[in-house]
Amino acid sequence: MDNKCDPLSETLITAGVIMGSIVISVSIFMNLLLTIVIFTDPKLRKRSNFYLGFFSLSLCLFSGWLIPDVISIKTGNWVGGNNFCKTSAFFVEFFMVLSTFILLWVCLDRYLMIFKANVYETIFNNVLVNITVSVFFAAILCIPFPIIYSNREKTCINSN
Repeated sequence: MDNKCDPLSETLITAGVIMGSIVISVSIFMNLLLTIVIFTDPKLRKRSNFYLGFFSLSLCLFSGWLIPDVISIKTGNWVGGNNFCKTSAFFVEFFMVLSTFILLWVCLDRYLMIFKANVYETIFNNVLVNITVSVFFAAILCIPFPIIYSNREKTCINSN
C-alpha cells in the first residue's frame, strides 16, 4: 500500500474551509452567549445550569483550538511547528474529554435528583469541586497525547 494521496482540488479545500469556519464561528459565538447568560442571570443559577454553562465553555474552547487546523488545511502547512502541533492536539483532546466528564456529571446529577432525592442535596452538591475534579482527570488522561504524537508528516499534502 502506498502512502500517496490524491491532492484535493483548491475548490474543495476552499469550500471545506468556509464551511468549517462558519461552524467554528457559530459554535464559539453561541457557546459564549450561553455561558454569559447562565453565569450572569440570577434566575439561571441552578446546579444543572452551571454544568451546562461549563459544558458550553468547554465546547467554546474546543472550537477555538480547531482554528489552527482549519488554517493548516487551507495553507497546506502546519502553522506553528511540532511543539504547537502537540500543544494543539493536547488541548483538542483535553476539551473533548472534559466535555464528556461534564456530561457525565449532568447525568449523575439528574439521576440523583430523580431517583435518589433524599441524597440529592448531600452528594456532589458543589459544582465547582466537581468541575475541578473533571479538569484534573481530563488533564491526566490527555498528558500522554503530546508524548505519543510524532512529528507531523505531510503525506497527503502537495504530493504529486
